[in-house]
Amino acid sequence: MHRGNHSSNRLTLSATLALVLALGACAPSTRLDPPGFLGALIDRPPPTTEVMATGPYGNPLAEPVTPLLSTDIADQIVGAPLRSSLSPEARLSLAAASQRAASAVTGATVQWQSADASGAVVPARDAYRSHRGVICRDLQQQAKTADGPVTADLVTLCHSYLGDGRVYWLPGSPD
Repeated sequence: MHRGNHSSNRLTLSATLALVLALGACAPSTRLDPPGFLGALIDRPPPTTEVMATGPYGNPLAEPVTPLLSTDIADQIVGAPLRSSLSPEARLSLAAASQRAASAVTGATVQWQSADASGAVVPARDAYRSHRGVICRDLQQQAKTADGPVTADLVTLCHSYLGDGRVYWLPGSPD
């Protein structure tokens, strides 16, 4: 004897299997029960990590890192009266101190020193937004060479993005 078409049984079996698989996929994403012995050995959480404040920077996560300066950028940052009397090394030191002073509190003194000169940079007033929409800061740059008097100049540096993640304070026009 031949039975009739079994398609209704196959359809019911397929629907039941699809329903069971769909319900199995709806399991919660977080584990509520602790893992067993073998699971605890295999599925361990990562160890805690402690950030240490060591190395050349005292607190690397809280303090801004001064970008490396080229001599071209340093010559732009140093005021014209100081530029002519300072060596390239002294101009680089003064430019690096100016970068730090632009982010310092108003009135704070940032000292700098090279082999043949030394001096300080003092933020003259708070940072402000210029008429062109750029954040600027006025700085008093001071330099003393071994054989000359103290020379000072007031410069305005504005926050500039040069690309590749480099942000500098470069000369701008005062407002």
